[in-house]
Amino acid sequence: MHDTNDKKINIDRYYVNSKVLSEEYDQIYMYTDVFITYTGLTIQPVKIELMMINNEDEKLITDIRCVLSGKITKVTLEVELTDIQTWTADLPKCYGFKIIVKNENDEELCEKSFKHGFRFVEAKNNMIHINGKQVCLNGVIYNNYEDDDLEALQSKYLEDIILLKRNNINTVITYDYANAHIFYDMCDEYGIYVINKPISIPDNEEQIICHEEEIKDTIYKYINYSCVIIWTIDSRVDIPIKFYKKIMLLDNTRPIYYEGNSGLKNYNPVIFTYDFIKQDDQKGESSNDHPIAGNFLCDFLIIRDNETDEIIDRGIVYNNRQLTPFSYEIKKQYESINIYPKDIIRGIFSVKNCSDILELDNYTLNWEILEDGIMIKSGELTDITIPISKRKDIYIEYNIKDILENAWYHININMVTKEESWWSKKAYNVAFAQFRIPYKAHKKRKAKELNSAKLRDRKLKYEIIGDNFEIVIDKLKGNIRSVEFDRQQYILSPVKIYIENHNEKLEMSRVKDIKVDNTKKGSIHIDVIRKCAQIKGNIITNYVIEPDGKVSIINRIRSNNKFIKVGMILEIPARFNDFSWLGKGPNDTYPEYNDGTKVGLYYYNLNNCVESGNKSDVRWSAFTDTDGEGLLIESCKDILLGIHPQMYSSYSIKKEEHNDKPIIINVKCSSKANYNIFNTSTEEEDVYAFSIKRVI
Repeated sequence: MHDTNDKKINIDRYYVNSKVLSEEYDQIYMYTDVFITYTGLTIQPVKIELMMINNEDEKLITDIRCVLSGKITKVTLEVELTDIQTWTADLPKCYGFKIIVKNENDEELCEKSFKHGFRFVEAKNNMIHINGKQVCLNGVIYNNYEDDDLEALQSKYLEDIILLKRNNINTVITYDYANAHIFYDMCDEYGIYVINKPISIPDNEEQIICHEEEIKDTIYKYINYSCVIIWTIDSRVDIPIKFYKKIMLLDNTRPIYYEGNSGLKNYNPVIFTYDFIKQDDQKGESSNDHPIAGNFLCDFLIIRDNETDEIIDRGIVYNNRQLTPFSYEIKKQYESINIYPKDIIRGIFSVKNCSDILELDNYTLNWEILEDGIMIKSGELTDITIPISKRKDIYIEYNIKDILENAWYHININMVTKEESWWSKKAYNVAFAQFRIPYKAHKKRKAKELNSAKLRDRKLKYEIIGDNFEIVIDKLKGNIRSVEFDRQQYILSPVKIYIENHNEKLEMSRVKDIKVDNTKKGSIHIDVIRKCAQIKGNIITNYVIEPDGKVSIINRIRSNNKFIKVGMILEIPARFNDFSWLGKGPNDTYPEYNDGTKVGLYYYNLNNCVESGNKSDVRWSAFTDTDGEGLLIESCKDILLGIHPQMYSSYSIKKEEHNDKPIIINVKCSSKANYNIFNTSTEEEDVYAFSIKRVI
């Protein structure tokens, strides 16, 4: 580089723009505005060249001559390019370029290298189109790092982008901040769409002029990034139209989206949703009249209150970048491959390719059959080529002959990667579906007859005594007071039955009436009748004690309120700390958020986990000691349960005493229990049921 002029002449900035010349988007007309500063006292003839770099080869694609005479000179380099591969988040192809300024002697005065991906975005038919193809934006709101170490930032950003890719996230909403260009560079390189907020929130109208300058600086700062596809205006901006027009003047190549519900009503080109939608409800939410162009259902980083530690905004990762339970739900919601049942018994399913550019030939479909959560059969299909937006029926031959009585059978269908990539290992699961196989149960075997339990009617309690057990029911409160097997306590405090409405526990009255029926062969029935101020009619709890000590607890409520749930809280000895369950898992799940997990057989020791969360869609759960003895909590009549075990007690146990903590179990009927599953005498009656029994 020539030394005499390099301080006088400098490439201040450049802006790349382009337009499409062919329907295939492979022929591009590129024009680059270059702004050159010059501080010399005399005029300076120069030649500006634009080189295209392929590996180490540099090819001159266009040049222009001009004379520098003022402080800043703008020149435009124009060239037509062919055989171009466009940039998308799935295939982020970037080309290398170099701008070189030379003097009359062909000596290089200054240069600037850059990478650019050719990407064309437009809002059409209420949807976002990238390079002429409709794209669904599945994203999160991204929070930046406060770190000045550039090398550390690159490592952290790459880790975050890998997490985004693995969870089917292709878009982030973010804003201008220190060192943001590092993140944007990596989004260009690795393929993440960015929706940029170019302004902070003005407090009053007087600040708008200052914010207009902020908009200008931000737009020019990020206008060359292929990853930036939309400019967005925060919903808290009261006068959005002024900012809208300002952004449009600076850059008319990208759509502008206003997050508010007013102000730009006629300007918003697309609709985004920020609300979580259950998969069963998605069809109704996204109609042809108002299609959803993008889903932004949570933050990237979970946000908690500094004082209470309560979750303010949901996220897919904690501060340490470990996945949150909600990440599984997001990954499921954002799948680009959908699997539907057509005939589960015969093994016929339909696979739909919702991807933007892939035909699924780089994926393998594998399947497995579960019997009560344990895999008994598996296989795979390797030829799954499906055109974009098309469906294909597949046949899986699993034909299970020996069907166990009352067993649960499920089929898991997984779409996994064929090869290892920079963001995933080989056989990484990108989409899945799980369906219960509705096999008909065989005729039940005749159960072994046991001696009937005996009922003792005391003044304040009922005692039910069997061969090796004793169960006590309180007449005043209507609760199970104690459960003993072989003279050992299996429940340490009375079992409390509760009613919940919108997560608020309702107060029940004392027992109004209690009825006993011990005429039925082998079992004893005790009906406890209570009242609740918020619920009309009686609340009936029916205890059914079997000869082996199994207790079924059946609750009947008359209510049109489908948010009502019924549960029980019981406290068991600390030695029963091996927790296993057949239900959704292995992470924490809730009835409203469990599409991203599978039914299976899961296990962990409660002493080895910091905090045990809720488990949903549970058929049964067992709490046992090292010898496998303990307590089984089971659903009744396919009314699935929610189970939440906790290692603490409300009495006489200090926090530092870890080894002997009783286990508190909260059992709750899921919302799916709000149907008349039993043959009840009243049509308006809802039934909630669960059972407890000994495990040996």
